[in-house]
Amino acid sequence: MPSLSLSAASATPLVCSSDGKQLKFLKEGLCTFVVSTPKTNDYLSKVNNQSVTISAARIKPELVIDKIVNQTAKDLPKSVEIFRVYSGSEGYVLPQSTTPTVCLGSGFFVRIVGGGTCTLTYQTKETATYLASDLYKVSFEVARDPQTITFTLPVKADISAKNISLTSTPSSGGAVTYSTSSTGICAVSGSTLSLLKNGNCVVIATQIGTATLSPASATSTVLIEGVAVATKKTITCIKGKTTKKVTGTNPKCPAGYKLKK
Repeated sequence: MPSLSLSAASATPLVCSSDGKQLKFLKEGLCTFVVSTPKTNDYLSKVNNQSVTISAARIKPELVIDKIVNQTAKDLPKSVEIFRVYSGSEGYVLPQSTTPTVCLGSGFFVRIVGGGTCTLTYQTKETATYLASDLYKVSFEVARDPQTITFTLPVKADISAKNISLTSTPSSGGAVTYSTSSTGICAVSGSTLSLLKNGNCVVIATQIGTATLSPASATSTVLIEGVAVATKKTITCIKGKTTKKVTGTNPKCPAGYKLKK
């Protein structure tokens, strides 16, 4: 009732004490206390006896984490036995993977499914007697097998050729993509190199790699030289019933003629 005041009194002052309003815990043990309301004109007094056990403060478990040696990507997928982590709060703590494309926690094993960095985490949960532990991490590398690309351009190319077909041979047999860092001198579209103007054209052949193979790239340079051959085209012009064909790099109809559409 809002009009009634509450008071508290401890019957075990060595374990818990009270100033009438608050109950203070002093040490572990059984705390017995009374919560009461006074007698008033409207209400009788009320006494409530209670006992609670004061236990030790919850602690944060510490986990012992060992290292995991680096692995190779040969014979994937494969499982490798790892160290066991034990906690007094919940027994064995099993690993969780934050890199599922590389590895997965599986009991006392780690299942490796791809190359890269494998990261496992360990953490206990909060309970009535223990706090949650810190988050522990352990990482190791899964080395992918190396691969190579054989890629060579001609030393020189005449700009009049306009295009060069790009070919290369990756040791993995996978698909290769091409790019150039020589913008304005040459351009790449698929496996075709377009010669735009004189200068050194640098082309990069790249194989992105797989779960078991590392990515690879190779660079080659071709010197573009010579004089570009102007491209000629032919248009048809008309004047009344008379037609005339005009050929050139930038052909125009003679005076009095219109371009036939």
